[in-house]
Amino acid sequence: MRKRISICFVVAMLLVSALFSGCKNDKKQPTKSFSELCQAFVKYRLEDDAMGAHYNVSDPSKYGVVFDEEDYIVGRLDIDNIDAYYDELRTFLEEFECYNDKDLTEDERYARKVICAYIQNQLNYEGTDYLTNLFAPNSGIISNLSTSFVEYAFFEKEDVDEYLLFIKDVPVFMEEVFEFTRVQSGKGFFMPAYVAEQTIGVCENYLAAETNPMIVTFEDKLNKLDLTDEEKQNYIELNKQYVEQYFNPVYTASIELLTELKDTGKNSGGISKFGAGGEKYYEAIVKEKCSADITPKELAKYLDEVLEDTLDALIMMYMKDEDAYENATSYQPDFDNPNEVMEFLYENVTKNFPKPVTDQYVIEYQNPACEIETVIAYYLSCRVDDVDYNSIKVNGSAVGDDKMMLYTTLAHEGVPGHLYQFTSFCDNESITDACKFTDFIGMSEGWAEYAASISLEYLGISDNYIETIYLNDIISYIVCSRLDVGVNYEGWTMEEAGEFLSEYYYLSESFLEDFYYMVIGDPGQFLPYTYGHLQMREFRAMAEKELGDEFDEKEYHQFVIDLGITSLDIMESELKSWLAEQ
Repeated sequence: MRKRISICFVVAMLLVSALFSGCKNDKKQPTKSFSELCQAFVKYRLEDDAMGAHYNVSDPSKYGVVFDEEDYIVGRLDIDNIDAYYDELRTFLEEFECYNDKDLTEDERYARKVICAYIQNQLNYEGTDYLTNLFAPNSGIISNLSTSFVEYAFFEKEDVDEYLLFIKDVPVFMEEVFEFTRVQSGKGFFMPAYVAEQTIGVCENYLAAETNPMIVTFEDKLNKLDLTDEEKQNYIELNKQYVEQYFNPVYTASIELLTELKDTGKNSGGISKFGAGGEKYYEAIVKEKCSADITPKELAKYLDEVLEDTLDALIMMYMKDEDAYENATSYQPDFDNPNEVMEFLYENVTKNFPKPVTDQYVIEYQNPACEIETVIAYYLSCRVDDVDYNSIKVNGSAVGDDKMMLYTTLAHEGVPGHLYQFTSFCDNESITDACKFTDFIGMSEGWAEYAASISLEYLGISDNYIETIYLNDIISYIVCSRLDVGVNYEGWTMEEAGEFLSEYYYLSESFLEDFYYMVIGDPGQFLPYTYGHLQMREFRAMAEKELGDEFDEKEYHQFVIDLGITSLDIMESELKSWLAEQ
């Protein structure tokens, strides 16, 4: 099973900023206006992360943040002060909870719910930090490090100078990551050797690439700036020097570290086998990845039920149309390249959705050195204050000649998926800016999966084919997600995992190992796509049932888009209120 991702904050790091003084008096009264608190929250999210700020806003100073040269660091991992990080979040949560709803506008009440839900998701991880695998094969720092620089856009000359400062800081930051991992190993929390080997493979793939993406993409981006030939050449030479001196060596050092530590792990199974701390960690993962207040036990029950129902639906579809499965799974649309697909999607999207707020985007194939086997593509989220810069990268090795995969991938990453959702969200002035600095991956991936499935209608294929494609796809996601919960929460052994998977797949020994360690190496990675998509479908069914003949698809999609990106619990509550008003 491969997945698509959106990258909102491309560098994973633990950052600690100054403590925010807030509502800690006995009466729990607000110490500032709601608007001022939201501004403080935005500043907090930006001020100690110059690299993240570049990705999230075009002008940090508009949000009260100004960076000096010493601020241009990749990040810092100060585990000794991690308690301060949680104290900061808790203080913000207390501040936002101080307000009485009757003193807030409707938009402010909504914003408060969204921000509090986000903060609580982060607080759920408190006390579990040494269970975080910074070298996870798909989501870890080293697996995404080159992407963080390849996607660093140059809008002006100053961006190039800052970029080079970031490269120079990479070995400093990674040494802190190495030290954290050594301590993690000493505490018995290191990953299984099989997972470590996968990350070693990621490093080796980067180092063995025929062309270095850090050099090739730098020159491409530089050529778009108004610089003299001499300036360009000087930058090119300096970048090459920095990549060879500061950047490439961290991959070699990572291989050495992981090779040294790979047999030190005390647990070759799922997270729950770390005891109470492991269970707490996975419970936090489930809430964050599902963007809902749901426990692993509840999720397992839900997935079991929906898997049975979905399999029954697929059987019924086969009985209804024996040729649907074969025809649907072999169907290939007639597109020659990614841009042709996106143009087609833009031409058709207003059949079901409101008009997109922008038609600006760039689609490119990834440099092979940056490809991660299980990631088909990613969308780099637009800036909060600039919805016209949108980048989509496609893993050419994963897509190959499969035009149907290319189509659904770009519908997911582009229009009517992530690009459509994020640009609409950031362009919506009625949504408080502070909400745009939160993250609810269950809703964002749920929407993208749901929207991509709707886009199948544009291909002119039969409803039976469309339903079969959906059922076949969602069953795979449900199986992967159920395996995730089984291994990481219920403690399934590889043998037990094999018994479960053998009901749905032909299993070779290597296939089983790959599946088993995939969910251990990157726990929860399939949950947003599965739970989010299923919930999106259930919410739409709720609206159709309630409104009957009055249901208007485009009007419903406008309602969902106007919510922005929020928790699925909040979306359900807002949907019920909206339906009651219709």
